[in-house]
Amino acid sequence: MNAFVLVGAIHSVYLAFIVLNKRRPVLSDKVLATFFLLIGLSYGLLYTAVEISERNLAVFLWNYSLLICPFFWIYILSLVSPKARVHRYLYYFIPYLLSSTYLLYLNLTYPKRELLAIFLNDSFSEKPFLFLFFWLLDILSLPFFSFLSYRELTKYKHKIKDEFSYTEEINLDWLKGFVILGFAIWLITGLPFFVFPYFLDLGDEETLQVGFVSALPFIFYLGYFGYRQEVIFRRGPKKELVMVEEGTRSQERYRKTGIDERRRKAIALEVRSLVESEKLYLKSKLAMDDLVAYTDYSKHNISEAINMAFGKTFYEFINEMRVIEFERRVHEGAHHQFTLLSIAYDCGFNSKTSFNRIYKALRGQTPTAFINSVK
Repeated sequence: MNAFVLVGAIHSVYLAFIVLNKRRPVLSDKVLATFFLLIGLSYGLLYTAVEISERNLAVFLWNYSLLICPFFWIYILSLVSPKARVHRYLYYFIPYLLSSTYLLYLNLTYPKRELLAIFLNDSFSEKPFLFLFFWLLDILSLPFFSFLSYRELTKYKHKIKDEFSYTEEINLDWLKGFVILGFAIWLITGLPFFVFPYFLDLGDEETLQVGFVSALPFIFYLGYFGYRQEVIFRRGPKKELVMVEEGTRSQERYRKTGIDERRRKAIALEVRSLVESEKLYLKSKLAMDDLVAYTDYSKHNISEAINMAFGKTFYEFINEMRVIEFERRVHEGAHHQFTLLSIAYDCGFNSKTSFNRIYKALRGQTPTAFINSVK
């Protein structure tokens, strides 16, 4: 069992190394690398405690979740927000610092045998109050930060549709799935501490090992997709992100701004004319920043104009133009020379899946059905 713990330690440090050595590591990569390094050190501490039979070393993993969970939360923030500053979220580590201070106090004031008795005694009535308090915080930290992460990723899913004309490679569905599995991690790594000691008659080290080994598949999963994750928002000196929600709520928000309706319509018509004349929609990874570069308007003003004048997000606005372009080419007979997918790519779509989904949502039929109707 301890061999798997060693594998976890080595692989986590290795993941930290390769993420940090990407061609252009950004803030999110640095946070993720630190996250993996902390995991590797934790696995290494457990491995060492078992190998040298020093059980008291394992107590330093007591508040492990209070350190790892905030780091994971900050990683998500660094991905979905271009203005994320790590120092703004350091207060999330206050519970960890307080519990570590308390742990240091226990180590300095209690003999080794009495210290282990506090951690291993099954009777809650014989444990100090502060111990129970920090222990409860540690248990609840994972579901708490999983909830925060899920909520932030849901908000982000709306945000990108006013920032980008595509969602492939930036939708973070893989990360949302990981957050959902966070509850499974919580159960799998927590179960050994409550069930296994009673039904499997495992020792204390074995119980801790089972929890850490159970988390290995999730570390591999996060490492694989985290390394492949592209940069979503790039920082710029004059680029300001304004989070916009879809539908009626975004329009309600825009009504509170200082731009009147005539000005909004003028901006919207100018933007539409620009996109059509320059055929900007043919660019497969067109983003709001590209329109900002062509105009003197801010992203917020452009987004506001599109939302209020056309009732569409930037994503819907651009992809509708792509669909129109696709249909124009089919009417001109392009489907006799090229495949449907080839035409879709030339019109700015990134994948067959997104093309079929968007076309059906706008036209109520598949692209193949449209081509058959033209024939």
